[in-house]
Amino acid sequence: MKTLIPAFTATLAISMAASAAPRLVVSTPTLAPESQIDLVLDSPVTAIPDLGKTVDNTWIEIQPALPGKLLWKAQNIARFIPSQPPAIGTTYTFSIPKNLQHLDKTPVPAGKFATLESEAFRIVAANALNRWSSDFSLSTGNWMIVFNDDVEPGAAANYISFVSKSGQRVAAKLGRTNFGSAGYYGNNYKPWAERYPDTPARQNPPDAPVPFILQATPASPLPVGEGWTISVLKGLPNSSGKAHTTDDNQYAVGDVKPFQVANITAYQNPDEPRKVIISFN
Repeated sequence: MKTLIPAFTATLAISMAASAAPRLVVSTPTLAPESQIDLVLDSPVTAIPDLGKTVDNTWIEIQPALPGKLLWKAQNIARFIPSQPPAIGTTYTFSIPKNLQHLDKTPVPAGKFATLESEAFRIVAANALNRWSSDFSLSTGNWMIVFNDDVEPGAAANYISFVSKSGQRVAAKLGRTNFGSAGYYGNNYKPWAERYPDTPARQNPPDAPVPFILQATPASPLPVGEGWTISVLKGLPNSSGKAHTTDDNQYAVGDVKPFQVANITAYQNPDEPRKVIISFN
């Protein structure tokens, strides 16, 4: 038993030391402009009269720099309130400075205690415009590609094309769509910076271009072929050029079939000339 007691005590001490480490609690899976970020400490560090007060951030060192304030929610919990949105597609490290103490004068463990990645620059939706219209054509149809940040058609041109199952490839002609045509996608999605709390709502006139949506059409009609997709390669930059998509994406267009007769129907009514209606695909 004498040999077990020191081992148990050492294990308990290690366990208690591990539990005393500061930790970060974030409301979203990755860091985003709307994230709520809480610093949780093992023991009280601030007096009760200071609760509910917003103060300078002297507790969290963030790299790359992300300025902000602290709001003490409890004696051991502070909400970090950034003064600007985090950068998109960036890895942040969080550290506690040296020489900080709990109220009971025990030291707060210093050093890096958390690493967070902000949301990557990515596609959030892709859909064909007017796909269910009677005059829609797979070979010439327009596509909307919605991103989570602003994007430039010129910079994206080398990353987007139409590709068939057999490897046929047609370049995409890229441009902007306006808020009137974008409908739900233009009014219910926001670019990165506009997701930051208290950002004034953007006024979206119907004829204004949507900066975070690309409109893609085949540069020439898609030839006959099976399994056409619109392909978006990784590496496509956002407008600032500081973030890039990290995955290849493909969205199904469908089969482009040869021009052919789809249906022939004969009509014969009394007192009317006979007629034949021929429908094509």
